[in-house]
Amino acid sequence: MEGGSIRNNKTLKNGGGVYVDGVSSRFTLRDGEIHDNETTDSSGLGGGVGVGSNGTFLMEGGSIRRNTSGNDGGGVFISGTNAAARILNGTVGGSLAADGNKAKYGAGLYVGTDGTLELGTAGADHPYPYVQHNVSSGAAGNASTGGGVVINGSNAKLTFYHGTVSHNDGYKLGGGILVVNGLLDMRGGTVTGNKVTMPGTGPGIAVESGGKLELSEKARILDTANPVYLSAGGLVVSLRADFTGDTAAGIARVTTTGYPAGTQILDPANAARNAAYHTGFVVDGKSLDSDGKLLP
Repeated sequence: MEGGSIRNNKTLKNGGGVYVDGVSSRFTLRDGEIHDNETTDSSGLGGGVGVGSNGTFLMEGGSIRRNTSGNDGGGVFISGTNAAARILNGTVGGSLAADGNKAKYGAGLYVGTDGTLELGTAGADHPYPYVQHNVSSGAAGNASTGGGVVINGSNAKLTFYHGTVSHNDGYKLGGGILVVNGLLDMRGGTVTGNKVTMPGTGPGIAVESGGKLELSEKARILDTANPVYLSAGGLVVSLRADFTGDTAAGIARVTTTGYPAGTQILDPANAARNAAYHTGFVVDGKSLDSDGKLLP
């Protein structure tokens, strides 16, 4: 797709505007708009774009905005064996609040079981792509909603090379990025200006007990209003071998559910990296010792 628009379409369940599913199926958006599409069923997936098993979605430009999903993935939903999306440039949502995508969970992007998503390109450092002004509505009794991005499923993975996740509304938890079950491999990028509407925590990046956060290369999470929130016990942050941290500049601000002193914050399997980089973390306003444990 080099231009034009896919707009005002409706389907019950999968891919309101575009559905990519099946061996060798591929959709590339280089320019143009996918907007005002909808999955109308309460179990609907992918208001703008749905990517199923063996499908590939590549976004090199353009915008995906004002789409609505009855359940997951207002902008793009990726789930299934070998389901993959790469968003290298362009905008999921928009620069204006009225342009955001909407869903119960993962209003901008949703990565489900066996799905993979890449934001940006390895080795590059740009402010784009943009994931902005997406709004999740949640459901009664469920605090895990995720405004910008949700990662939720076995083998679900987001690799974040560069880009900006900003001004998304996660309703109760995970305004920018929510990791329920799966991996956030953060190598760069910016998460800022996100919020949760209802009383709660985790307006920036929230990681639940089934999720994992890895920091590598130039990753920094330092916005005081959008820190990493560890929402349940037993969670640790992993530093990969290719992490290039400058502790003087800081690495991450972390908040928790009130972990006591001695709680393991950094992955104990990475003892050497923990000893080198523990001073770059501020957890609940406190420091970590060289083993990556929370100090009093």
